[in-house]
Amino acid sequence: MPGQTIKQVTFDNLKQEISREQNRSHAQSYHIRSTHLIARDIQVHIRHLKRRIAYLEGQALKLVLHDETPKRAYQRLCTTPSKPSAATPLHSPSL
Repeated sequence: MPGQTIKQVTFDNLKQEISREQNRSHAQSYHIRSTHLIARDIQVHIRHLKRRIAYLEGQALKLVLHDETPKRAYQRLCTTPSKPSAATPLHSPSL
């Protein structure tokens, strides 16, 4: 994965894991012997992954806003008009 940092790869892996867990949850709902405990465990794992992503986004934002060079680049990204996508930059309350 040229050009990607370890943190980006980890972030992408977490998003993929959420997708896998959501698919597992969906499949589990069709399983005849499905138990409430298994379904609950999958949902807990999905919530944990989402909290982890939110935490990592917050930490990334703190790092970006801590140094002037990445802060200026981040501000340019936030003010550049574009179509919203999964790659849309993190949003901060105020810069």
